[in-house]
Amino acid sequence: MKSKLLPLMLPLRSLIFILIFTVGAAVTGKKLEDISTWWSPACTLVNLLTILLVVLYAKKNGQSYRELMNFKKGAASVKHTVIAVVIIAAVGMSGMYMAA
Repeated sequence: MKSKLLPLMLPLRSLIFILIFTVGAAVTGKKLEDISTWWSPACTLVNLLTILLVVLYAKKNGQSYRELMNFKKGAASVKHTVIAVVIIAAVGMSGMYMAA
């Protein structure tokens, strides 16, 4: 995986979710609404796959996951971290709500 592909991981994840549900509905002969219970297992599997790919990418480039994410302990204030987490959670939950 080249470094140009790393920013595409998030859109790729979204496409994988869409593919899982579209193919799953077609294979089972059910409507998308009928397979909505697949959401949690599908999210878990795709998230684990994404994390694994990022970790493998970091190792391939001789980095740790922390280095790749540019994590520096104590560099960010608690206030900024909490604000970032709230914004990311709101955006993420909004996306999941709209998808469901």
